[in-house]
Amino acid sequence: MIRPNRQIWLCLHFPNLALEVFADRDARPLAIVEQQRVFHLNDSASAHGLEHGMALNTAHALCPGLLALERQPSREYETLQQLAHWVYRLSPDLALADDNNLLLEIGGCRRLYGGITPLLDLLKKGLMERGHNVALGLAHTRKAAWLLAPQVQPLALVDGEQVQGKQADGERLDIDLLRRQLGALPIATLNIDRNITAALGKMGIRTLNALTDLPLAALGKRFGAEFIRYLQQVLGTHPDPQPPFAPLPKFQAGLSFIDGIHNRQALLFPMRRLLQTFGDYLQSRQLLCTALSWELHDAYAPQANITIELMRAEPASGPQQLRNLLELSALKLQNTPLRDVVYTLILRSEHFLPAQPQSLQLFVEEEKPEGSFAILIDKLRARLGTNALEKLSYRDVHWPEAASVQQPIDMANAAEANARAAIPEQLRPLWLLPAPQLLRERDKQLFWHCLVGAGQALQLLRGPERIGNHWWEQTYTARDYYVARAEDGRLCWIFRELSSGQWFAHGLFA
Repeated sequence: MIRPNRQIWLCLHFPNLALEVFADRDARPLAIVEQQRVFHLNDSASAHGLEHGMALNTAHALCPGLLALERQPSREYETLQQLAHWVYRLSPDLALADDNNLLLEIGGCRRLYGGITPLLDLLKKGLMERGHNVALGLAHTRKAAWLLAPQVQPLALVDGEQVQGKQADGERLDIDLLRRQLGALPIATLNIDRNITAALGKMGIRTLNALTDLPLAALGKRFGAEFIRYLQQVLGTHPDPQPPFAPLPKFQAGLSFIDGIHNRQALLFPMRRLLQTFGDYLQSRQLLCTALSWELHDAYAPQANITIELMRAEPASGPQQLRNLLELSALKLQNTPLRDVVYTLILRSEHFLPAQPQSLQLFVEEEKPEGSFAILIDKLRARLGTNALEKLSYRDVHWPEAASVQQPIDMANAAEANARAAIPEQLRPLWLLPAPQLLRERDKQLFWHCLVGAGQALQLLRGPERIGNHWWEQTYTARDYYVARAEDGRLCWIFRELSSGQWFAHGLFA
């Protein structure tokens, strides 16, 4: 009945996904409703005798305290997509089976994780941390794994064969147990037309084992070639190509709250959960984030939008990056007025840069200073406002007085980078005086009485560097600049004006 192959398919079945899109679910009786009928129940509602498919009026009669929530299929699909982004880094052969199932092939990557059991433990731990309950199905085909996942059964695994005291191929599928599990499946669990299920029931066929004992040619004549092909794909005797999973070009994830969130501090926990999901997305696509936005909705409409622009692109996948983004979100949230209770929180981003591959170092290096500076700028902008900070940008002008201009901190562009590259690598002071100050000259010795002390002599160290005038400009005359040292050791930037021969001080070095 079963044709074994080298592939091992794992189905991740999320039975409570309809409930898990609500972040603040608790122990009270809760039902997810679709078209005025119960679609899903939590354990507390089931204990009152409620069942799937029951009319909503009947459910309220049996459980007067029942809280009924409308199903959110779009949010479920969105959540499944984000779970797929996390699973995608474990196995590239991944597919979304339906509303609440993921299928991945683990036979080709099991050795990377030390075997099937360690890989399954990693999956279950990661999904539990993300607030999801999962049931597993393991089989030799996609459709067989999909059928077994909702059935709470032991996984069909045995240890690999021993060759000279060493394990040859790790854990493998237990074909005998798998054959028994599939054979015992009720016909009603097969993903086939309900009319075919009813016809098989009238024929007395209740299990898959009883069905496969019949000649396929006769079944094909009665129920069609598509039905036979489905059975063969379950058993592994016919190819079952499926479209592979492809990460979405934009990120969007959200959480809904049953009772709403009444204060800003309580929003930080769901924000952290969504940022963790965002990190999974960036890691699956090998991207860096440059900007993200939060949407906060009340019961009827959006009430606030928070945009965070980053000075330095972040991967958002490591613990430190997650803390930085959460802190920036908290700072922005403090300055955002909220008129009502928050019932839905949505995180969006479409501003990405490709991540550059980095080689691993033998020794752990400290964070680079520019990284800390970029984080500081992001925090100041989040607290004070996007346009509260300014920076000096280079201009394509030779005269030091006009060579820089103040601009908002976020206006870094390619033109500025080109202008910066065009500036000669000369020694320049950090502090320019508001206006050049005249120096005194006595016995061919220059003295400066301002700032560096009374009557300190200056010693020329470096120069001259001539900065000339454009022929069409008459604002300045040509100058010869020098680096000089005062008697107390401080460095100054001075120049001699060619037209008058006078000496001036123009700046101080730090």
